[in-house]
Formats: sequence, structure tokens, C-alpha cells
Amino acid sequence: MNQSLEDVTIDTWSLLNQLSATMPSTMEQPAHVPMWRGALAANVMVGLCYFPLAIGGYWAYGNKMLPAGILNTIYSLHGKEIPGAVLGLIYLMVALNSVSSFQIYSMPVYDSLETSYTSRKMRPCPRGVRLGFRLFFVMFNLFAAVAFPFVSTFAGVMGAISSIPLTFGYPCIMWLCIKGSDAKKLGFLWYVNWFLGCVGIVLVFCVTAACLSTILHTHSFRFNFFKPQILI
Repeated sequence: MNQSLEDVTIDTWSLLNQLSATMPSTMEQPAHVPMWRGALAANVMVGLCYFPLAIGGYWAYGNKMLPAGILNTIYSLHGKEIPGAVLGLIYLMVALNSVSSFQIYSMPVYDSLETSYTSRKMRPCPRGVRLGFRLFFVMFNLFAAVAFPFVSTFAGVMGAISSIPLTFGYPCIMWLCIKGSDAKKLGFLWYVNWFLGCVGIVLVFCVTAACLSTILHTHSFRFNFFKPQILI
């Protein structure tokens, strides 16, 4: 469920980055009105896709998911039960989802690199340079994954520090800061945002402590540089 909330938040953030740079805005027709409608529709559509998948997946597998990921879990649980064609189709769908999700999550990085280039060169970013930025970022992530495979052990800790505040805390705090002194006049929304913001901060500490405790008790952390291992 938490992963679904994170995906909805990050997908909407990527959508707003794209719209804010391309949608014209005037005093008579401000861009925030269609942007808000588009973001709301995108949130609903993405939520309808993610939440049933998260709920159904946990109902079907629970804590049977292996550390190696969904592909190895499906193969170990259903490899001898389902036909090879169906298993290959599942693998293909997971691969396509991973490729597309990486591009969505990387969009803020691409935008930052292109903005930095445009502000320094004072000209639009050519297509070749944009392609170079994307290739560089992909190769850098591949190198980091191979060079430091043990970092995946801290995935829960990094998610607790970065994704949970982005999902629960930052939007509420930003709303309170933007509204300023007028926020308290809104009554119910003021209390709701304060409550969700505080819950997000508490979740950061609780989830971080739980992840670190799991790592220490299971002794699952090992330094192994340039030695990625496939856990089956």
C-alpha cells in the first residue's frame, strides 16, 4: 500500500514537471486550472491501477515474496504449474513495467540536467544532448548497481527516509506554508494536514528503526563490491 502511494505521488510529480514546462499560462487563462484537473485525473487513474494490484498481490502472496524480487518468486512458486508461454508473458510484462517505471522516476533528473544546460548555454537543449543525458544517467545507475550490490539491503531505510516524507509529510507541510496564516481559517483542512504531516514524520522514524533492526538481527548486510548475486 505504501509503495502504491509512493508511485501515485512520483507519477503525479513527473506529470506536473512536464505540464509546467509546456502549458501556456496567462492572467486570463491561468495554467493551474487545467493542470489541477489533469493531475486529479492522473491520480485517480494511477490509483485505480496500483491499489487493486497491491491489495490483490498481498492477499495472494502475503509474506511469501522472496528478496530476489517478483520474477524469482513467481518462478519458484508457479514455475512448474503454469505453461512456459504464460510465464514468459509475465516476465515480459514485468520487464516492460520496470523499463517504463525507471523512465518515470528519472524524469525529474532529466529535467534538472536539461534545465542546467539551457540556463548555462542560453539556448534550447538539442536532441543529441538530451539523449546523452539519458544514456549517461542509465549507465551510471547500471554501474552503481553492479559496483555496490549490497546497497539493496538498505532499500527499506532509504525508502523510509526519502519516499515516506515525500508521500505523507512534504505535501501537507507545503500546503500549510503556501496558505500561511490563512490556513487556520480553513478549519478542518488545517487539522487534517497537520495530522498527516505529523503522522508522516512519525512513520519515518518508526520504519527506519524497524528496517535497521531487521538488518542487524538477520545479519543480512555484507560488503561485496562488483560481486552482484542472484538470490533464488
